Amino acid sequence: MNGPYYKLKVGYNLPEDEKSILELERIAWGTGEPGISPYFQWQYLQNPFGPTLTASMTSATSGSLVAHIASISVPVQVNRQWFHGGIVVNAVTHPEHRNRGLFERVGKALVCEARRIGQSLLICVPNKFSSSVFRNKLEFHEVANHRLIVKWIDPGILLRQHGFRLVGGAISAVTRTFVSGERKQPRNFSLSAIRPVEDIRAVSLDRLLSRPPHQMTPRGREWLHWRYGTHPTRRYRFIMAGSTNNPCALMVYHVMTPYEKAFLSDFFYTPEASSETIKGLANFLKNSVREQGASAIWSIARKGSRREQLLKKSGFVVMRLGSLSAPTLLARSVDPEFHELALSDMQLSFGSLINCD
Repeated sequence: MNGPYYKLKVGYNLPEDEKSILELERIAWGTGEPGISPYFQWQYLQNPFGPTLTASMTSATSGSLVAHIASISVPVQVNRQWFHGGIVVNAVTHPEHRNRGLFERVGKALVCEARRIGQSLLICVPNKFSSSVFRNKLEFHEVANHRLIVKWIDPGILLRQHGFRLVGGAISAVTRTFVSGERKQPRNFSLSAIRPVEDIRAVSLDRLLSRPPHQMTPRGREWLHWRYGTHPTRRYRFIMAGSTNNPCALMVYHVMTPYEKAFLSDFFYTPEASSETIKGLANFLKNSVREQGASAIWSIARKGSRREQLLKKSGFVVMRLGSLSAPTLLARSVDPEFHELALSDMQLSFGSLINCD
């Protein structure tokens, strides 16, 4: 129900909505990535899995946009069947209209509309300001069985970033000495060719995505190309084992600045891929991001999953989600068929491909 001073709009965004959304995002967040036109076009209008669902609140007196939230369409796989899900992003309220319950209202409207149009599941990574609303008002729950998996490169960088400059500098010096000796040792790569790939669209994904655990429809593969091959501001990089026509494993990553972390966004492999092949990929990735000043490589894996086992064998260690500014993952089902689904069984990635075993 609309309040006396605000008007609610729910639905899919049209190109003419771009100006008002970008203006609000710039007021709240500055002129970074979310507030630029190419990013809006990519995120809201070009997703091959479906348009972005939004809920917005405008001032009844000025007509300006004062609150906004969006759900990006993503593929969800449950027991080898594909469903329509959403990642909730861009929750923003104008600074002069905060503490009036507008975020809760647009959030509830978004959830109701997602249910009406058939989105089965919503996930989000809230900040510390919005987390309580997602949990207490919008009925999102933490995906508790997911772990942050980290492969350290130079912990000193992270310590210096958090204010421990002397200790961080000493650890970095020791790390550099260790790395110099490590590089003299022969690399234990697998027999498969391991190399970087400039564009994911150059790789034939049929073998990687035609069988579990990554079985995907052609539409889902098109979504992957959109997610990683056409991003307007973020350059994703790819490391592959095998050939472009016959890959056996593929890692997708990017280095996020100014955080000085590398994110292993997605990780695909065939059932035949050996642990030695994955170790080779992880070592290749470590050497690649070390040159870019990354302190560590971060990934997400479900507890006890094959992904977690392979990454741990490749030198990754488990950390608690929510620690050291790591993300807190929240999710809620909006389809009655999903009520029996344990959210902790989802396999998520930083790329937000969702797989529910």
